[in-house]
Amino acid sequence: MIDAVYCYFDTIKEHANEVWQEKARRQFRSGANNQQKQAEATLSRLRKEQDGLKKELLRVVTGTSSFDRDLLQSMLEENRKAQEEMEGRLRDSRAEAEKENNRIRLLDTRLKDMIDWSQRFDFMTVDEQRSVLTHLIERIDVSRDYCIRITFAVSLEDFFGKEAICKEIQVS
Repeated sequence: MIDAVYCYFDTIKEHANEVWQEKARRQFRSGANNQQKQAEATLSRLRKEQDGLKKELLRVVTGTSSFDRDLLQSMLEENRKAQEEMEGRLRDSRAEAEKENNRIRLLDTRLKDMIDWSQRFDFMTVDEQRSVLTHLIERIDVSRDYCIRITFAVSLEDFFGKEAICKEIQVS
């Protein structure tokens, strides 16, 4: 089991910083920014439409418009509802971006902890090692043929986006 933990530490130390940071940045930028930009563009378009409808409504009042007042008012109401919906989507996308940002910060903190633990692991007391292992390991399964499967609390897939090596070891 200790071999799997060392392999886990080695893999994290070897690739962690550059892969994780780039992946987190790319993921955050693409998802959150696209939703926000789309919502902001739609909201801007709706506001311009609303301004045009208000101007046309003023023309109705002065008698220079060819549109019906009720039609313009219903169009303004539909526009107002669409704006409210878009503002809600924009708020949701901003909240989602903040949630994703918080998740990235949490994983970054865990990564730094794991790198720190991996550097100090050999010099820790048995109790300290046991404490680190309780944070690292979520579950250990032992099958009838003595195959040990270790599930780490933060998987390497979270950091690297691929299946981790060294997750299973065979004990004879």
